[in-house]
Amino acid sequence: MAASERPAKLARLTNMRRGLPYMSASAMSALLKDVKEQGLPEMIGRKDIKASRVEAIQKADGPFGSLVQSMQVIGRNGKPMAVDIISPLAFLAHAFQQPGGFHDLMARRLQECPCSLESQWDFLLYSDEVTPGNPLGEARRKLWVMYWSFRQMGPIGLQKEQCWFPLLCVRTSVVSQIDDGMSQLTAAILKHIFVTSPCQVQNGFFLKCPNGQPHFFAFKMGNVLQDGAAHKLMYGCKGDAGTRFCFICLNLVAEKACLVQDGESLLVCKLHQISSLRMATDADVYSTIDRLVAKKDELTAS
Repeated sequence: MAASERPAKLARLTNMRRGLPYMSASAMSALLKDVKEQGLPEMIGRKDIKASRVEAIQKADGPFGSLVQSMQVIGRNGKPMAVDIISPLAFLAHAFQQPGGFHDLMARRLQECPCSLESQWDFLLYSDEVTPGNPLGEARRKLWVMYWSFRQMGPIGLQKEQCWFPLLCVRTSVVSQIDDGMSQLTAAILKHIFVTSPCQVQNGFFLKCPNGQPHFFAFKMGNVLQDGAAHKLMYGCKGDAGTRFCFICLNLVAEKACLVQDGESLLVCKLHQISSLRMATDADVYSTIDRLVAKKDELTAS
């Protein structure tokens, strides 16, 4: 390329980049390189791109079904509603079978943290409400998102977003139409994974390596990660402003609460050991629900 031609070609590249929706320099460079080597695709429309993605997802069917699967929940009007999720089981089987970074990471972690029926991996679930774009703008674009991972990915891996895999993305306006909102939706997702999936994940199943070799894998429910607002909406508890910030821990309350009865401390506020916690049973939770319902009926009657 002659030196006299360089300024004009750089200006053409700059004008092209400024005239297109934003993409990183590396993404644009890779795109232009692919077009130069492979030629321009015949189908370039936005609808064509969506159709190609849908077809690729449909072709990804495996032993645990398609990547995108539909669940049934009950709406506020009493009618069933369909919500689509990315099946963790189907995703795991499909991604593990493909050569590349995910398989290499999982294979390395399985060597460092062997998986068996006696030592199952721990499933992590993260959920939060996000606002794409300007958070001070209209709230119509608000979304509920869920991601999942495994505790055995390790502290270094869990710091990276590549180790958190998408599970759900649904508009808040849709969630508001579901009876009990995120409570029912989360329960349906966990039931879909651990109860109605094609196999009982706690009993184990086999993942195929890229070379076809089977690998045993099993996992159980581990932890749910949320901020105070998401915790409140999922469990229906008071949240950050509540005296008890965890409905499972009966004797763990906010220190400033200073709950007393007849001059004696009713609940211990300063706890630092898990062994000091008094955990609620199912009967305790149901008893609390019954008490609140009775209180509600009493207030309504008065």
